[in-house]
Amino acid sequence: MRPKLLRGAGWLMGARLGFNLLGLVSTLVLARLLTPADFGLVAIAVSVNAVLSSLFTMSATAALVRLDEVTDDHLGTAFTLTFARSLLIAAGLAIAAWPMALVYDDPRLAPLILVIAGGMLLPGLANPALVALQRKLQFWQEFVLQISEKLAAVVAAILIAWLTGSYWALVLGTVAGRAASLVASYAILPYLPRPTLKEWRTIWGFTGWLSAGTVLSTLNFRLDQFFIGGILGQSALGQYVVGDDLAALPVREATRPLTSLLYPAFSTMKDRADQLRRVYLQSMSVVFAVAMPLGIGFALVAEPVILLLMGEKWSGAIIVIETLGVFFAARAFTMPSEPIAMTVGATKILFYRTLINFVVRAPLALGALFLAGLPGLLAARLFSGFMMIALSATMVRYLIGLKLADQFAAVWRTLIGIAAMAGAVLAWRSRFGWSVETPEAMWFELFGVAAGGAVIYVAVHLALWVACGRPRGAEQEILRLVSQLLGKVSGRRAV
Repeated sequence: MRPKLLRGAGWLMGARLGFNLLGLVSTLVLARLLTPADFGLVAIAVSVNAVLSSLFTMSATAALVRLDEVTDDHLGTAFTLTFARSLLIAAGLAIAAWPMALVYDDPRLAPLILVIAGGMLLPGLANPALVALQRKLQFWQEFVLQISEKLAAVVAAILIAWLTGSYWALVLGTVAGRAASLVASYAILPYLPRPTLKEWRTIWGFTGWLSAGTVLSTLNFRLDQFFIGGILGQSALGQYVVGDDLAALPVREATRPLTSLLYPAFSTMKDRADQLRRVYLQSMSVVFAVAMPLGIGFALVAEPVILLLMGEKWSGAIIVIETLGVFFAARAFTMPSEPIAMTVGATKILFYRTLINFVVRAPLALGALFLAGLPGLLAARLFSGFMMIALSATMVRYLIGLKLADQFAAVWRTLIGIAAMAGAVLAWRSRFGWSVETPEAMWFELFGVAAGGAVIYVAVHLALWVACGRPRGAEQEILRLVSQLLGKVSGRRAV
């Protein structure tokens, strides 16, 4: 299985790298061509779409991955239910378009939401047969789908923004990307789905609680944006949305190739508890060791990155990245918890975990926003986020019998390495600060500080590992992966 997982990880890493680079280019270019208020306006429309989409969430692919055998009836049912979901979302958006424009006193919202509604029909027509490749732990198709979608979206958005300078670029780019992904799904694996509902109980029986949890999770994420848009205005919302996305970007894009493999991999060992616990610890420690330096490191250098790449008008996003970057990095500690719960069929527990987080976070965020503005909201998110991490670790202990002490024992070297890195960077910042004399000087300092922090983290991490007798852990797995990748590169050069 390891060779398949490594090949799958390679394809997913390539896909996410390309997706990430294209997305970063798009964000930076559009941030120069458009304004924070443009991003804020579109964020309101997108949030309406996200909430309605969550109400009709159905993880048909996840249900099919878990089955021992997938028939044409399963695929036809998945296709039918997915398209019905898209129709419901589009209808809901069409109904909500004008009321939302009235609530926010902005008539531009109505046509934006209507166009998004039309675009939502496209994913509902996607090829359901691609799940066959995922069940075989083949993920090259994800590379094709993600790159084709993002490339089309980026080209369309930048072209429209350059020609018109309009916020429409953000929405029409997304629609273009979805159209490209739809075409690619049938080009990859030609298949004509036959609409049916014969296996609806099989699919809905698995996705029911998972869907309910997604509703609450989306509300958790999007309520902040509704609050900020209504209280602080569209410009502040634009700063918050872009900062939030950038804060999550390094961790999300670096770890998604790994976490995307976990559910299908865990599913192959769902009846072997000892192996499941061992693989969970290995995967969690690797994800954490990769995510922490990226998330914390980006938070530490957020100020020069934003000023250099996006300009002074986006300075309000700096505090968002500095605060939320810490949470997104720490969340990697329990990233594999959701795949493990899905593997053992405990989707109901995932729902209750999300419900607890929603009950705590929603009123806390709203109250903090009223009392202390954006800094208060960020503090509330940080508190509720760490509470969610604690709940997830406890859930893992309950589901597979993995003690909390064992979970923390797998990551303590990473924590010390991060403390050393952050301490060194903060000490440098307090002593010298960032140079604002010229962009060239700031670039020089940025690369120097980033490189120095990375060296300190790796050196401390490896020194602790060697001092402990080189136990099996994240270091060993990462070094093995690097060695295999270098071996493949050397082999290709020799040929």
